[in-house]
Amino acid sequence: MKQTIRTDEIIHVTHPISVPSILQNGLIPNYREGLTINEETDFLNEILNKHRPGNIKLDRTECVFLLFKRDYLQHKHTEKFLSVDMRGIDTTKTSVFSNSVLTGIRKAIQFNSDEQIIKDICTLYWNSIVPFPIFFDKHDEIVRLWDRQIANQNIQPFPYGPEILYFGKIKPEFISYESSSRKG
Repeated sequence: MKQTIRTDEIIHVTHPISVPSILQNGLIPNYREGLTINEETDFLNEILNKHRPGNIKLDRTECVFLLFKRDYLQHKHTEKFLSVDMRGIDTTKTSVFSNSVLTGIRKAIQFNSDEQIIKDICTLYWNSIVPFPIFFDKHDEIVRLWDRQIANQNIQPFPYGPEILYFGKIKPEFISYESSSRKG
């Protein structure tokens, strides 16, 4: 059965102190404002950009990070986030990556792994890129292909865990603050 992704299920997670500014000014890629997300994300961005293959020109410091609401609520305890109306997003400026690979990078760094291992995991992250319209239309097929690719590489499994990178600004009229009651 094909899993559908509704356009009302895109969210941005942020620190509560940032919410009033975002609701007033919109979501702006951090580099444009000289902002930092948090130390861990800044560090991961630095590592990933350092090990970015030459054929990929995207820079994680130049995007707004978005998630699918269902994935976020499935794994996180907090229930407050910013909902993003897809009408405010130019999907040609949007790519989907496997957020779960970031866990592998964190662990490799935590255990002082060899630089080549870190580079290989970063390459896995960059190779997980899927343009948003394709991901949206072929979600199930992409996840199955990813699972097979990971299984064939004989490495620790990383479920796809989609993270949306949007390389543009999202105007405030397309953003709302939401609290969701989660069962579980």
